[in-house]
Amino acid sequence: MHRYTHTPFLHKYCQIGVRALVKTLVDADCKLKELLLGSNQCATRGAQALLDASSSLLPTLEILGLDGNSIPDSLLDKLTETYGPVLQEINENNSDEEDEETDDEIDGDDVQDDDDDEINQLAKDFSGIQT
Repeated sequence: MHRYTHTPFLHKYCQIGVRALVKTLVDADCKLKELLLGSNQCATRGAQALLDASSSLLPTLEILGLDGNSIPDSLLDKLTETYGPVLQEINENNSDEEDEETDDEIDGDDVQDDDDDEINQLAKDFSGIQT
């Protein structure tokens, strides 16, 4: 069982980095006990990636830290419902309903394709990390 704590590298890539990390964890069938992603601005897309991966992460995950990530309230409610007691208390979220539009504005096909390419490359890079 492993523990992953956010790094400046992940913060640099924000939502794409969180999505790539989650993809790597799922693809590698990684058994994490702790996933601490505080202050990475994972926002809507990163939160959705965590929701999508819950069936892979939940069997072993004991702690999920997401404080300071600008997650919209609607997704925060879904994360709380899905991850339950595994999700640490979130004191600083800085979510405004206006922030939800930030992700939606960049959902064009060209940008999405670019994101997918970058996510796949980062996931490949992450998969080489030894713990």
